[in-house]
Amino acid sequence: MARRCVFCGNAGLTREHVIPRWLTDVLPEQARFRGQDQMAVLLHPDHAVDGPHHREMPETFNSSTVKTVCGSCNNGFMNDIETVTRPYLSTMIRGRLAMPLSVEAVTAVATWAVKTSLMAQLTGSEPASIDRVYQDFYATRRPTDACLVWAAAIDDEDWALRAECRLMLYVLDGPPANGDDPPNLLTVAIGLGGLLLYTIIDPVLGPSTWNPTAVFRGALVPLWPDPRPVTWPPSRVLRPAEAWGVCEYMPMLLG
Repeated sequence: MARRCVFCGNAGLTREHVIPRWLTDVLPEQARFRGQDQMAVLLHPDHAVDGPHHREMPETFNSSTVKTVCGSCNNGFMNDIETVTRPYLSTMIRGRLAMPLSVEAVTAVATWAVKTSLMAQLTGSEPASIDRVYQDFYATRRPTDACLVWAAAIDDEDWALRAECRLMLYVLDGPPANGDDPPNLLTVAIGLGGLLLYTIIDPVLGPSTWNPTAVFRGALVPLWPDPRPVTWPPSRVLRPAEAWGVCEYMPMLLG
């Protein structure tokens, strides 16, 4: 049976760039991709079952594509998200100017982060089982109740062009998880120039589980849920070592 669009369920799949090509003109010049790592950890509430599993992505970051969305979604609402977010994202990536971000701007950036995270995790060998999140995102064109997004300013060459996905399987009830079950929790950290976006997609435990704002106080700015006006950049720049700590926040908290 033919594969269907992860958002609307239609046929006619097209290639979608995980990182849009227009960002090439905004990002710092770089000779090659600086690294992307996929990690899946299978967890039971009481103990680790299996993992971690690592997979280094072979293609350059800007050329990474997935064939999981139809032409209507690709050229329709997904393109609309890029158009709305582009001016805000461009300024944040360049990191040169202080600027206010309205609720509209914060919502746009958070929506872009979720859309890009949903695409990025599909490049892995074991994507998360979060079909309902894709469907709800398509229906509302906004992050779902399962999504949380933060932003940070960063000045580090290793994070000028990077995506780090962490996928986990967490079982609340029933028998322990096993290696045949797909992950159901996802975090994605995306570094673009002077900007780091951190997204948690959690349809299992709920948003109240997570509070990296307190852990990385002054550096991580919450964008979603409850979007509010903010002044960019934040009062403190995220240190490079902290960026890796952000990546491991969920595995460390649940592990």
